[in-house]
Amino acid sequence: MPDLESIAREYLSHLRDCLENPSARTEANYDWIMLEMYDQTVRNYSGGSMADFLKAPEIVNEDYIVPRIGHVARALIAESRATRLHGSNPTLEEQTHRSQSRVVADP
Repeated sequence: MPDLESIAREYLSHLRDCLENPSARTEANYDWIMLEMYDQTVRNYSGGSMADFLKAPEIVNEDYIVPRIGHVARALIAESRATRLHGSNPTLEEQTHRSQSRVVADP
């Protein structure tokens, strides 16, 4: 079960960091916590947009994200990297379209 109070505190911290020290890193952390907060409350399929995000070719703040969600993040990132090394990977547009068309509920 997500701890929304903790996520909200983390959001406020990253919002402040982004405003006071704008950088690619602070913006990436802010973007992730926004995604985490909303995805935890409105997702309609397993993994949600967080899983889609973790399949990106480059994750600037991987060292921030992995400790937040643990082995699930490591597994998704590793799977995505292996797929890119050994076969074709859908484009971001294909992934976005696929994720928007899913209607399977998250268990």
